[in-house]
Amino acid sequence: MNPQFSPKETTGGSVVLVAAMGLNRVIGDGGKIPWKIPGEQTLFRQLTEGKVVLMGRKTMEAIGNPLPKRTNVIMTRQKGYTRPGCLIVNRFEEAIAMARTFGTDLIVAGGAEIYSLAMPAAKIIHLSIIQREFPGDAFFPEISAAEFFQKSAELVSGSIPYIYTVYERCPGTCIFQIRNSTPTGDI
Repeated sequence: MNPQFSPKETTGGSVVLVAAMGLNRVIGDGGKIPWKIPGEQTLFRQLTEGKVVLMGRKTMEAIGNPLPKRTNVIMTRQKGYTRPGCLIVNRFEEAIAMARTFGTDLIVAGGAEIYSLAMPAAKIIHLSIIQREFPGDAFFPEISAAEFFQKSAELVSGSIPYIYTVYERCPGTCIFQIRNSTPTGDI
C-alpha cells in the first residue's frame, strides 16, 4: 500500500523536510541508512523529483551519485569542494535562493546537521516513522508542538511498517490550533 499524499501540497519557495527515522529518532549509522524499505524509498522519490534537493556533503558522499531528475545541491564548509552533477553552497540561505531561482521548493534531504539547520525555516515536514528502533549515530531533530501540527498520519504496513506523517508549521502558535491532532508536547 502506498501512502496517499499530494506532492502538490507545497507551493514553491517553501522549505520542506523529507526524512525517515526510527522510533528512537535514528536516521543514520556510520553514514548509511540502517533500513531498506522499497515503498518508503518510492515515496521519497515522488516527493523530491523535479525539485531542488539539498543535502550535506557527507550525505551525498554516502549516496555516491547525484539523485536523478532533481537539482542536487550540496552544502559544505569545504571551500572549493566540487561534485559532478551537483551545485555547491556554503550557507543555507544560498540554497533557499537557488530554489527560488528554479521556482521550486527547497527539499531538505539530510543529514542530521542540515535538518537541524533547516528546521527553523521549514514549512512542511514529510516524516516516515519506521516502527522499530535502530542503532545509529545521526538523529532527526525534535519537532516542536508549539511550531508544527500533525496534518496527517497513515500507517503503511509491510515487513517493516512505518507511519507516513505530514507536519505543517502553524501560522501563529499551535496552542489554539485544532486540526487532525492536538499536539501535547514535543514530537
